[in-house]
Order: sequence, then structure tokens, then C-alpha cells
Amino acid sequence: MARTSAVSWFDGEKEHVRIYTVKGERIVEHCWDGDGWAEGGYQAEGTSVAAVMFFKDNIATVNV
Repeated sequence: MARTSAVSWFDGEKEHVRIYTVKGERIVEHCWDGDGWAEGGYQAEGTSVAAVMFFKDNIATVNV
């Protein structure tokens, strides 16, 4: 079971990184958008995590 998963992409202007980590029984998101780390808005229940990033209609899409 994975307790951490990460995705990254470049949008033509800057790098973006999303790290999803299990804390207790919650999945939390940490974000880098080129100007420092911040806690993201994604939260869910879970004890393992996997993430994938893909482009759809030129928009970065992350599925957790």
C-alpha cells in the first residue's frame, strides 16, 4: 500500500507538483506552483493513495 504519491507537470510557464500523503486515515495534498509549498484543498478518507496526471483539452487533470 502506497502512503505517498506525486504528480508533476509544466504548463509552459512554470512547474507544478502535487504530493498526496496519508496522515492517519486521511489523504492530504501538498502543492508547489513555483513559489513555495502550500497545503492543497484536496482531502479524502483513505489509508493508501495513488495519483495520475493527464492533459484533457489542454488542461492538466489529476485523479487521486
